[in-house]
Amino acid sequence: MQQFKPIIDELDRVLAQHYGFTAEELDDLINYDIKYCRRRDNEYICHYSRVANHYT
Repeated sequence: MQQFKPIIDELDRVLAQHYGFTAEELDDLINYDIKYCRRRDNEYICHYSRVANHYT
């Protein structure tokens, strides 16, 4: 999956511009796994409620 991250990040940038995302929203999108997930046993465990609470 890591090999595709640069491509996915570029798609995120294009879509963020199209939909008018703020710089903070784009940063959250690109760095989601780093900010909101932790790695355990070679898989990511994500906490979606942290993101949902951030924007409410």
